[in-house]
Amino acid sequence: MNSFDKNCIRIEYDGEAGSGIIIPAFDNSKIYIVTAHHVLKDTEEGNLDISKISFFRTIDGIYQELELTINDYKCDSKADIAVIQADYIDGLPHIYLSSAYDK
Repeated sequence: MNSFDKNCIRIEYDGEAGSGIIIPAFDNSKIYIVTAHHVLKDTEEGNLDISKISFFRTIDGIYQELELTINDYKCDSKADIAVIQADYIDGLPHIYLSSAYDK
């Protein structure tokens, strides 16, 4: 298993389903889930119904639901992107973004 498999998830929201990626904050204080806005039925900020959202991932070959505490939600309908902020969960590899200027 690729270690980044732990960061790849399935998102279900009110009959829609799609994929997402979990990006942990550098200080392990929270996680960000990035997905397409249409997966969340184009729900605008402030209107996300937390009771209708479920997260799943494969852990040790077993498909499991993730219990997450959602804290915030931002979206951009034109870019078709949504970001959900949630409490940190253990066991995630960090994803670091770097540039050609990093040394």
